[in-house]
Amino acid sequence: VISWLVAGEALSAVLLVAAREGLSACALGQLAGCAESRLRVRELLLDGAGNPQLAVRVGHPSPGAAGPGTCRRELSDTLRYLCTSSST
Repeated sequence: VISWLVAGEALSAVLLVAAREGLSACALGQLAGCAESRLRVRELLLDGAGNPQLAVRVGHPSPGAAGPGTCRRELSDTLRYLCTSSST
C-alpha cells in the first residue's frame, strides 16, 4: 500500500511540474487493463523489471490552444456551514 502512495505522489509531482512549465500532461491508465501492453512496456522500456500500471503523456500544447476548462461547483453546493469563533 505504501508503494501506491509513493507512486501517487510521484505522478502528482510530474503533473504539477508539467503544468508549471506550460506543458500538457495526462495519465494513460489503459496500460493497467491490458496484460499484453504491460508486458511489452516492461520488456521494451524497463529491461524486464517492475510491473507498469500507468503511462504519462507530456508535450507542448498547440500554439494558442487553451487547455480545457475544469468544471467547478458553485460554492453554495459544497459549503454547507461556516463556523466562526467569536471571542466573548
